[in-house]
Amino acid sequence: MSPEPTQQRARALCVAAWLAILQGDLASAAGRLNQAEILGRRLDDEKAVGYVALFSGIIEALQGHLKQAVSLYEETIAHYQAVHEPIGIAMARLRKRVAEWETEKDVLRKAAVYFAQEMGRCLTATGSSPPTVPSMASSGYVACSRWSARACLRQ
Repeated sequence: MSPEPTQQRARALCVAAWLAILQGDLASAAGRLNQAEILGRRLDDEKAVGYVALFSGIIEALQGHLKQAVSLYEETIAHYQAVHEPIGIAMARLRKRVAEWETEKDVLRKAAVYFAQEMGRCLTATGSSPPTVPSMASSGYVACSRWSARACLRQ
């Protein structure tokens, strides 16, 4: 790569960052994205800055920082809309939605754990034990009778 500050260098740094992401070298990818962002902003290269946001979002998502990833994908969409880059917009929207789904799944997992804890507390307080459903028992689900749930709600 030529060290000259050109659009091609900014975009090549983005490609190098993408390859580093694919190889699992997130630290190297982040360093290259930092260089690409500085260069892209200096050259007013919205496409390069958009790629920086997109790939930075991917790094955040891979590290489990889904809210930051969603924010970066939104930034990517804004950059690509400014330069009428439909493929970039589509890629960012797809990645954003996947990160949102992952966030929702995490919330649902937490809600399921909380519900199970509360039902266990209620059933213990009422002296009931929930019947297990054989087909669901292996996956950790427990079915409760209506009586147990109503007794729990009265407390």
